[in-house]
Amino acid sequence: MRFKGIQSVYLLLVVSVWSLPGTLYGQQREKKTESSAASKNACRDEQAKFTVKCKGRYFLGETPTITLSITNTGRSPLRVKAAEHQKFSLEMTGIFSNDSGQYKKTVVWDGSWIIPKSSREAKADELVVFGSPGKREPKYVTLAPGESTNLTLELPKTFGSQLGVSKYKLTVKSEDGQTVVKEFEVYFDDEKSVPILAKMLESNDVSERNWAVLNLATFNRSRFVALLEALVKSGNEKQRDFASGMLAQTKAGWFDSLRLKVESKDRFTAGETPTIAISIQNGTSTPKTVRDAREQRFSLELRRVLANDAKQESKTCVYTPKDSQPKPKLVALGEFDSTTLILNLSECFGARLDPGKYELIVKASDQEEIKDQTAVKKFEVF
Repeated sequence: MRFKGIQSVYLLLVVSVWSLPGTLYGQQREKKTESSAASKNACRDEQAKFTVKCKGRYFLGETPTITLSITNTGRSPLRVKAAEHQKFSLEMTGIFSNDSGQYKKTVVWDGSWIIPKSSREAKADELVVFGSPGKREPKYVTLAPGESTNLTLELPKTFGSQLGVSKYKLTVKSEDGQTVVKEFEVYFDDEKSVPILAKMLESNDVSERNWAVLNLATFNRSRFVALLEALVKSGNEKQRDFASGMLAQTKAGWFDSLRLKVESKDRFTAGETPTIAISIQNGTSTPKTVRDAREQRFSLELRRVLANDAKQESKTCVYTPKDSQPKPKLVALGEFDSTTLILNLSECFGARLDPGKYELIVKASDQEEIKDQTAVKKFEVF
């Protein structure tokens, strides 16, 4: 009995000790798994930080530039590809060139390619042939803690377009997936923008000249007219012709959001009733609300062109709505929509038109935006 008890105790100890290693092994495996998970999910110190620097505002005529930087934020040296050899995707929303509204453009800067530059600056209207782009070996730099590798980009060149007066949103994504969003504004400044645009107005480069015309006519019409008048007096032959044409277009309302137009047949028979259409047209993509043309007043001057340099005959009349309403009727005009008045010239001038060649000049009296405009139409009665 005593022997059996000892044997039972011995067996119990063996079983207990035998099961111990398995328990320790299980604990070790659990600890190893937990350690692996902790290592995988641990917060890491991102050494290469991507940033974009730009100004909050640029005046029109200034070149908007941005600087892309990759900075070593760690405590030890970091080897990275130089910024100009990396790849960045850029997306920007704003007004490009002569667009009438906001658009989105996307470009990719790929530093692994090299594009040969021209050995000399191109002249206006000159075709320049560049060499074929080719791949280049990546360049690596070692950044000390706090040191950066940078790439500066001119946004008009990068996006292949001038940046108009607008607010812009720029999103830049780096090669390793970091994304930065920036917002800035391009504004018109009379003191800073006008002198730059004035030089562009005198340029032989058509794109530069058109850019100056668009912005001066939009944001400082009086200065635009003064610059054109100065070119007519002191410019060379090409500049004088250009400025004269621009002045005529300005007077005709080409650069206004609303345009006064007059249309008719080129020839009327002597027994025919000569009628014209006077229209107010919306020349922009932005909807405009105006008074119905039939409820507005217009002044008309009719000149009869006589042969042999004889003195011109001239008559005037004013169209006034017959049933004038206390509250004028308004119409909404979409892009290039018009409101139109059909007018009988014989009724307006109180007499039939004799055979001959005529020049009709029309001006608006009520619509404030087009009071300075003049619409002209030539026709013949035979």
